[in-house]
Amino acid sequence: MDVSNLWAAWPVSGPWHISPLLGGMNNAMWRADTADGQSYVLRLSTNLGRVPRIRYEAQLLQALEDEDLPFRLPVPLKATSGSTCN
Repeated sequence: MDVSNLWAAWPVSGPWHISPLLGGMNNAMWRADTADGQSYVLRLSTNLGRVPRIRYEAQLLQALEDEDLPFRLPVPLKATSGSTCN
């Protein structure tokens, strides 16, 4: 899978330096380091049947983040399309 140009789908400057993360059984995980020093985790799932579950997870994480908890959560970034799943 070529992930080198995936940065174009998100509102984060590219290009990214992409490196695979080990582990995980249901998804492929990649670390994306941007030119401005930010780091992100990119989770790729090829099982399209999981899209409703992934969207629910993103909505739940965003709702919890909106509660101003005393800790940070891994909140998904919305793609330029406005979706958390592309």
